[in-house]
Amino acid sequence: MQSILASLRKHPITSVLWAVLLLVCAFFYHFLGYSGIVPSPWRCDSTPLAKTSVLGIDFETSLEECRKFGVTEPSQVIWVSRPGDWSRTRIFAYGEDEIAEISAIDAHSVRIALRSLESIWYRRKQWGGITFIYDIGRLKEPYRGADD
Repeated sequence: MQSILASLRKHPITSVLWAVLLLVCAFFYHFLGYSGIVPSPWRCDSTPLAKTSVLGIDFETSLEECRKFGVTEPSQVIWVSRPGDWSRTRIFAYGEDEIAEISAIDAHSVRIALRSLESIWYRRKQWGGITFIYDIGRLKEPYRGADD
C-alpha cells in the first residue's frame, strides 16, 4: 500500500489519467449493460401478466425479475396509470405468484385482494385521489416497510 501511495505522489498526472480512463470504461460498460449488449448485474425484466381498468384508472400486474449481481429476485408488481398516459406508478410489490383481484369499493377507494402472501416489499396507500385498501387473507412475513 505504501508503494502505491508513493507512486501516486510521484506521478499525479498519470494517476489522474488512469482515473479518467477507469470512469470512461465504467460509463461505457453501464451503457452497454443498459442496452442489453453485455450482461448487466442490475437489470430488471418486466413481463405483463394482467391488465384491468377500475374507476377509469388502468392497473397492470407484471412479473418483475431483477438481477442483482447474479441473483434473480422475482416479484409481482402492480402499476397504476391514467388511461393513455405512458408514465406509470408502482403501488404494490409482493413475492407471490398469485395475481391480485382489483375492484372498486366506492368512487375514491380501490380494493386489492389476495388470499395469501409470503411477503410484501412495497405498498402505496394513495395515488391521484384514490385510496388503496389491501385485503390480504394470510401474510407469512409481517410487513415492515414504509407506506407511501
